Amino acid sequence: MNASLENRALYIHQFSSNNIFKSDTIYRLLVDFRKVCQYQIIEDLDDTRLQDPAAILLFLVTSIDDFEVLKQCKYPDSTIKIVAYFLSAEHFAIVDAKNFRLPLKARGFQFIYPDLSIDRSRLDLIYPSCAKILDTAYFKTTRNKFILDFLSEDIERHTQIDPRAAIAEIIEIGWYLRDMSLNHADSLAGGIAIRFGSGFLTTASKTDKYRIAADCICYVERYLPRSNTVRVVGTKQPSSESALFHKIFLERPNTNTIVHFHHKPITFGQQFDRYRTASYTPYGTELEAQIVVEKLHSTSDFVVAAGHGEFAIGHDFDRVQDTLDRIVNLL
Repeated sequence: MNASLENRALYIHQFSSNNIFKSDTIYRLLVDFRKVCQYQIIEDLDDTRLQDPAAILLFLVTSIDDFEVLKQCKYPDSTIKIVAYFLSAEHFAIVDAKNFRLPLKARGFQFIYPDLSIDRSRLDLIYPSCAKILDTAYFKTTRNKFILDFLSEDIERHTQIDPRAAIAEIIEIGWYLRDMSLNHADSLAGGIAIRFGSGFLTTASKTDKYRIAADCICYVERYLPRSNTVRVVGTKQPSSESALFHKIFLERPNTNTIVHFHHKPITFGQQFDRYRTASYTPYGTELEAQIVVEKLHSTSDFVVAAGHGEFAIGHDFDRVQDTLDRIVNLL
């Protein structure tokens, strides 16, 4: 188990289900969990242990009614609350509506989107993987999976290059994501990167892409795989995908612009299978960077990281727009 999670208790509540297949799926998920971390099963949602502000709570939901039960529960704001759901296609469509999730999201519940379907033509049962749930828990405790080496706070002074034009372009790309509604109701998702000097400019972690401010732009001078270190200039943590951005710019010299976003109809749409990586890989890691760059060898300018999100690359923003226009037309 990662060090960032070792000091936090993980409690799991499994809602009961008469569906044998769902129950068996959850059982196998818990078996996989036991291989990588320790947890305690909690039967009562009023259990005092669930009031631990340092706890991680995982709720395994099997029906729409389970969500209504969760709406009545009150836990400390600092407690990490994760909801993984195992639903029919009909019920999944209800939960997928933004307004359905808003009351729980407003109270800090984090939804794990499904990443595998049993019957892809009907989506009879869709559920998340053990790796994906742990990845979410990790990112709620540690935003970046790399070591940060802050070199300076002033980009222009450090690089001797005026960054204003590049920053303006990043802000424009954010507006484009907003106008195209490409972040699936979460404008904090994704990241934008532009080649700059010997490194690249990128949005800071947890930046609102629809309203990017100049002080939310970082300069990444380099990523060092051996020490898993990002050398950065700025006042905020750079995008969690900085390792991947660095690898793309390093291995694809004609690429100057990268746009990463999370649009679920693309992430899970069957028509995008040819662009999708083989399986979910924890994001923000060197392994993910290797897999996405390898996939670009066959797709050229667009990749769907399985169960995560999308990456569009191009010589400039105009090329990226052309690519995304082509992709969106497949929806």
